[in-house]
Amino acid sequence: MNHFEVRKIRFRDMSSLLRASVYFSDAYYAQWETVLKSLAHVKHLATQNFGLKYCLSDILPVFENLKSLSIEDIFQFRDSVIEIRSRKLKELNLSFCRTYAKPQSLEIDCPNLTSLVMNHFEVRKIHFRDVSSLLRASVYFSDAYYAQWETVMKSLAHVKHLAAQNFGLKFLQPKNLSDHGLFESPLSNVKHLEIRTSYSKFEVLAIAAFLHLLPNLETLILEPPVRLVNRKNTDHRGSNFHFISNITWICS
Repeated sequence: MNHFEVRKIRFRDMSSLLRASVYFSDAYYAQWETVLKSLAHVKHLATQNFGLKYCLSDILPVFENLKSLSIEDIFQFRDSVIEIRSRKLKELNLSFCRTYAKPQSLEIDCPNLTSLVMNHFEVRKIHFRDVSSLLRASVYFSDAYYAQWETVMKSLAHVKHLAAQNFGLKFLQPKNLSDHGLFESPLSNVKHLEIRTSYSKFEVLAIAAFLHLLPNLETLILEPPVRLVNRKNTDHRGSNFHFISNITWICS
């Protein structure tokens, strides 16, 4: 139901429903709530979260069979801490926490979670209690929330498929050195890496340095793709394509 907004909604029998996608505008919160209360048995749910009566922490206890949850445009007016706890949840997508009073922290305790997307879901503190089954992660934060991005990245020890933006040189700080003077890598299991980056000298060198932490990497995808052009016909102002050779050398 994508903005199919009427005054009253009634479900007589949807006992076989397993997957639902529900989006309403703010003025139709009551209808959104009615629909949500009729979906307790679904296994896959995509919706937005108004946070007026339902907070994100309330959803999982209601949906006991939920295996996949995607929530966008999250509002949060009540709880200072968002807790997501589930032994059944396998896929979680949290996108765009736009609030008037930002929640203080996010806690995730989902031992069977295999896929996580955090797309500008920006809160002050993030704590993963148990995400030991996580294999795929997509993590994007704005620059002001680099510390939270770093916290998430350090919790991805089991991830094999990772997508993130390029904070490479920030991530390679002396505070992350081991007692032996080597960088400690929480990402040693990553085999597939997608990086959203510009091609400034700084960011290209960051990618090159970052690859040292990924001994098992098999696939590297850069977004947007690099345009290979003839240098004789290229305006090099602001261009650093010649630094791409550094990445080729490290991967070889």
